[in-house]
Amino acid sequence: GGAIFCKSAPAGEWSKNGKVLFVRGGRLVYDVGWVGNAVSKSRVADGKWRHVAMTHQANGSVKLFVDGRKNGDGSLPSRDEAGHVARIGYCATDFCPPFEGDIDEVRVYHRVLSSQELSKLAKGNEVKGATACWNLDQAKGKGIANHSGSSYNGTAVGTPKAVTGKLGQAMRFD
Repeated sequence: GGAIFCKSAPAGEWSKNGKVLFVRGGRLVYDVGWVGNAVSKSRVADGKWRHVAMTHQANGSVKLFVDGRKNGDGSLPSRDEAGHVARIGYCATDFCPPFEGDIDEVRVYHRVLSSQELSKLAKGNEVKGATACWNLDQAKGKGIANHSGSSYNGTAVGTPKAVTGKLGQAMRFD
């Protein structure tokens, strides 16, 4: 369990309008700080590779997807806070523990993907137009390249290990 992807304050405690996609109690959860959360119907922490995704529309509509199928929803109206940063595998000092397990292929789109596009991604196929795509295959030292462009390159913190993933390499977070 733990944080898969987070957008929150660059350091310290969980913050208002922070956003995190994580695993709690074996289920996928999307939480918006001081607003609420949406929880998947089925378990994702079962020892198998799972493709997880979520969409969040401007009106607050949230949909969770597991292996390309809608698996939960909610309404979490919020705005993005200036200065929040994106993280893979970590959230905040006082909310949602760091991820424990393997993560492969993290993508962010600045539009809501259709159910058909999410199903395509779950099958390992490309969907064009990602703002950021960290495939985690070619992490160089502490650097993690964004394969969708020159912005949004990442830096590994701690000691995640390169392991065989579902699609090429993955990163193991302990």
